[in-house]
Amino acid sequence: MSRFDSRRRLAALAAACGIAWAGGVRADAADAFNFAVGRSLMRDDNIFRLSGDADAAALIGTRERGDTVATTFAGIRFDRLVSRQRLNASINLSHIRYDRFRLLDYDARDLKAGWDWELGRHFFGRIAWSKSEALTDFGDFRSPVQNINTYERRTWGGHFRLHPAWSLGASAFRADSDNSSPLRETSRYVAEGSEAVLQYTPRSGNLMALRLRRTDGRYPNRQLAAGSLIDNSYRQDEIEGSLAWRPSGASRIEARLAGVRRRHDEVPLRDFSGAVGRLAWDWTITGKTALNVTVRREIGAQEDILSSYVVTRALSLGPTWTPTAKTLVQAQFEWRERDYLGDPVAGLAGIEKRQDRLRVASLSATWMPMTAIQLGMTLRRERRDSNYAGIPYLANVAFLNAQFSF
Repeated sequence: MSRFDSRRRLAALAAACGIAWAGGVRADAADAFNFAVGRSLMRDDNIFRLSGDADAAALIGTRERGDTVATTFAGIRFDRLVSRQRLNASINLSHIRYDRFRLLDYDARDLKAGWDWELGRHFFGRIAWSKSEALTDFGDFRSPVQNINTYERRTWGGHFRLHPAWSLGASAFRADSDNSSPLRETSRYVAEGSEAVLQYTPRSGNLMALRLRRTDGRYPNRQLAAGSLIDNSYRQDEIEGSLAWRPSGASRIEARLAGVRRRHDEVPLRDFSGAVGRLAWDWTITGKTALNVTVRREIGAQEDILSSYVVTRALSLGPTWTPTAKTLVQAQFEWRERDYLGDPVAGLAGIEKRQDRLRVASLSATWMPMTAIQLGMTLRRERRDSNYAGIPYLANVAFLNAQFSF
């Protein structure tokens, strides 16, 4: 099941390098333990994602919409191969403070643990657990109050190697999403799912897979809609084919196509049946330039109070330039449309469902003066239009960060 698109946009900008440090620079990749510490500053001119004609003083108590956010972060990562078993874990802590809107101050944890196991020549799999905390994005959560979302996920699964290139596997997962604010009680959910997969991985490094997946989602707290308390629980069935293919040394294609059927016990007008998918192309143009193009149509859980799920259609372009061995420049352009088809209120009232159009452009630069030090900056602009009043907004964000790894 897809993770919702807007779940962490603001928090991710504030703590991007703190939570994602493990994918960046390390002092020595061969070490079992690696550490990172750092500091970031973000300036956001529209923290609460208010529309241009909104009365900011009435909604948030001040005409000032922007704020400066300081994040101090520290993390430790463990990764060790013991015989044929790979163990990994990470702990990332972030201390996030707002200069003006201090009611939003919070401390966040991002915890992960995993075991890639292997038994004999034919059995292998993975067991993993993760738990994270983040401030809810204000793109959909319109109230100017702090809400910390806690997301926990457990996965376990195994594969049987039928042939050096073919394997048959099964896995299961459980995801829990909870909120600290009473205003978000109806957004709490628990999703449990299982999956069977037939996978082909030849020596060339390409991959083909066929998956059957079922997900049961439960919303313990009913939502008030049109005078009735509605249960947003659902069952979703998927059949999915995926492909990872490298047609040349400079090009890689990843594709996923799935047929999805989603059913609700109550308000069946919002049931969904259709195709979703994702197509991504990575092209290394020269030794210093590259381009990523991604097209997707996805259905995912939505944690706002208006809709239990949304259907997203998006196109993104991501050019990359590496002028020197120590410098990386990246741009990102995304055009995104979202249909709030899971809204029970619109379904029961017979009104038009919400549709948003989001345009995002960002430019970032990273400089590594030495292996253990990473400095970065990002400029980002978001513009959203909608058929619902009060939803459109414009936001500009500037972000600076410094990180030391050892």
